[in-house]
Amino acid sequence: MTHADQVDEIGAAIGRTLRMEEIPAHDACEQMTRYAPPAIVDAVLGQLAAAVGRPPALTDTVRRVTGRPPRTFADWAREHAADFG
Repeated sequence: MTHADQVDEIGAAIGRTLRMEEIPAHDACEQMTRYAPPAIVDAVLGQLAAAVGRPPALTDTVRRVTGRPPRTFADWAREHAADFG
């Protein structure tokens, strides 16, 4: 699921059309370092960049730990719709 897909699911959960706009890494870094140390920002942006075009690794961890199947992102978004006010 891409970030755009996640935005679409949140929009569906709150009954609004949302849009995602990518910003250049330099601009993101500049904004993020207001709230986190540069090393953390570099690590986060590096992880995001490395994930582009790569499907996520799927595991059975949620089922093993909780004994239940994982929720979908859409389920999570609906359950947290009020948090997006």
